Amino acid sequence: MVNTRKLVSSLFFLFATAILLGFSSCEDRAVSTNPSSRLVLSTDTISFDTLFTDTGSATRTFRIYNPTKNILKIDAIELVGATNFIININGVMTNELSDIQLRAKDSMTVFVQVFIDPTDNTLPFLVKDSILIQSNTNTQKVVLQAFGQDAYRIYKREIGTDTTWNAEKPYLILDSISVAEDATLTLAPGVQLYFAKKGGLYVKGTLKANGTQANPVVFTGNRLDNMFDNLPYDKVPNQWQGIRFYTQSKANELTYAIVENTNWGIQLDSTSLDTNTLQISNSIIRNAATNLIRSTHSVLQIQNSVLYNAGYSCLVLRGGRSEVVHSTIANYFSFPWAIRKAASIVLSNYAEKEMQAIPLPLKQADFTNSIVYGSWSQEIAVQTSFLGVAVDEETNYTFNHCLLKMQTTDVDEAHFTEVLVNQSPLFRATKVYEYDFTLQDLSPAIGIADVAVSQMYPLDINGNQRVTDGKADVGAYVYRAE
Repeated sequence: MVNTRKLVSSLFFLFATAILLGFSSCEDRAVSTNPSSRLVLSTDTISFDTLFTDTGSATRTFRIYNPTKNILKIDAIELVGATNFIININGVMTNELSDIQLRAKDSMTVFVQVFIDPTDNTLPFLVKDSILIQSNTNTQKVVLQAFGQDAYRIYKREIGTDTTWNAEKPYLILDSISVAEDATLTLAPGVQLYFAKKGGLYVKGTLKANGTQANPVVFTGNRLDNMFDNLPYDKVPNQWQGIRFYTQSKANELTYAIVENTNWGIQLDSTSLDTNTLQISNSIIRNAATNLIRSTHSVLQIQNSVLYNAGYSCLVLRGGRSEVVHSTIANYFSFPWAIRKAASIVLSNYAEKEMQAIPLPLKQADFTNSIVYGSWSQEIAVQTSFLGVAVDEETNYTFNHCLLKMQTTDVDEAHFTEVLVNQSPLFRATKVYEYDFTLQDLSPAIGIADVAVSQMYPLDINGNQRVTDGKADVGAYVYRAE
């Protein structure tokens, strides 16, 4: 930790000094000692996002302005407490600097970082300090505050026996973790897994994420700060790698889980179609740089869940058996540095390997009482040929009582039954970075579900009764008036 702190401090010094060199000087005048000549601070509080202990923060800054026509002498700038905050004043790494002259109409920058030491706390805790600026008998203050969070720090680890992780503290995955064949990793309600950039979860055995509506299991990246002022990292994809289920893996469950901000999302390798590979229920899978879920010749069930925003597809089914019931699949992926490259759903009877098509029978891909929508005009792609050559393998898929985004309303009745095409579901919000896929009061998705199926899923993802007056809504969310 000492070496890391020294390295960060050195970079911090160089960064601060480089910026300070760019300041322009102003004309010199007499030094004012009048107490009415006051400095102006750009803020009175510097706040940091929640930080894991033993981890350094991003750098925050504030400016000290001299708005007068004379030089102002700053008697002292001082970090008051012996805390873990680090400041750089006028290019100097120090907790206190005195006798500084600030020219008329000029300014200076103070850079602030924080390192939070481990504690025995299980809940986030507040760390506070302040910086005092004294000039002409005036004392001004900038409050510094940050929340710290203790975590179990997990380096590269294989779980070889049945193991249960509880929610006492978050788990900070600094590399990757794997679950060996015949071993089961069970995640109790409320468990939070924060993965570093290259981290991932690799399952040859079984993963059971047993969240609840009140305490979901969360898989996310370990950056808790902001990329930009209006864009926190928890809304940015490619913060960690994803979850991969290998050929040997079976009987996996994601219940009330949130899987977000991955590189390649959730991947299911080719498995036996005699056993269930993965069941996803009452879960939210969102924000992947490539695909949210890619299933290759596996058995996949998705119920009461929301899949949204991927650089490629939200769901790719390459052969196998899959069922999607009462789910919302939406793709409005949009970032300044990336654009979408594929339809929301891709159904295929082959997988590509080394520029060749490997035939894989798509034995079942049934979508019922679901919504498939997004920013493209065609959100469903069915692939049965590779490089212009048809792949001779079965391709079975159905959409029953669904609201779909397609280029045509002339649908094939062999694959589409009681579907509503190209009518906006009227989600409450699809603004960039701000999404709400509940339904507005005039949504055409209201009341068009197959009620017989809805009765098998009596509650929506938020725990609301699904069937009312003999009718039900399609998608993961039941309409509720605001």
